[in-house]
Amino acid sequence: MRSAAKLSRILLLLLLLPPPPAAAYFGLTGKEALSHFPSLGAPGGSGPGKGHVKQCELLQLSRKQKRLCRREPGLAETLRDAIRLGILECQFQFRSERWNCSLEGRPSLLKRGTR
Repeated sequence: MRSAAKLSRILLLLLLLPPPPAAAYFGLTGKEALSHFPSLGAPGGSGPGKGHVKQCELLQLSRKQKRLCRREPGLAETLRDAIRLGILECQFQFRSERWNCSLEGRPSLLKRGTR
């Protein structure tokens, strides 16, 4: 139980720290962290404003979800913020309960795209 509490504190700390420039993690919509996007404002990139298209292509989403993601430039960042807020709210709501929103034993739960 102590390790679960320690893990949740570390996770909370990591979620509260701002990500480095042009880095993000989309736990609900993809399997891997997206570590860097050279086209997000970097000189010599593929063009301004096209970084979100690359993010959308790297995510494991349905065809319809990818199309929506490509159309809406701020959607990937909004998903990241929603994940962070959802975890914080879940931990707050279950703060006095035995389950604290951990995913131990259910690792495949967050590998699906959002609905």
